[in-house]
Amino acid sequence: MVRILLTGYTDVEALVEAINSGLVYMYFTKPWNNEDLKFQVKRAREHYENNKKGHSLALANDRLLLRLKEIKHGIVSSLAEMSATRSYEGHECALRVRNTAGALAEKLRLTDDEREDICSSCPSK
Repeated sequence: MVRILLTGYTDVEALVEAINSGLVYMYFTKPWNNEDLKFQVKRAREHYENNKKGHSLALANDRLLLRLKEIKHGIVSSLAEMSATRSYEGHECALRVRNTAGALAEKLRLTDDEREDICSSCPSK
């Protein structure tokens, strides 16, 4: 939402508070020029549309990142199952590597995402 304040009364403190808190995008006092007003309303609409698109893109990006995480988890799970069926010793070795990688990641104080990436390279069973 974009708000434009049109008024014949000017209370500077109230105006500054409204603008600083984000309640008002633009401010006009009487008498205003209609052409300027039309131009500023157009700018306000463009501002609104850009914010709306940015928000939509951010939501789409979050959904894609979640989907990518799910796909990665599925691939790692499949590889872990293949490892377990092929060789018990190999599977046990992969578990030890995963545990060691997790411990190192914790000691290095890596972020949760970085730890997950490191630890997901080996099976979790």
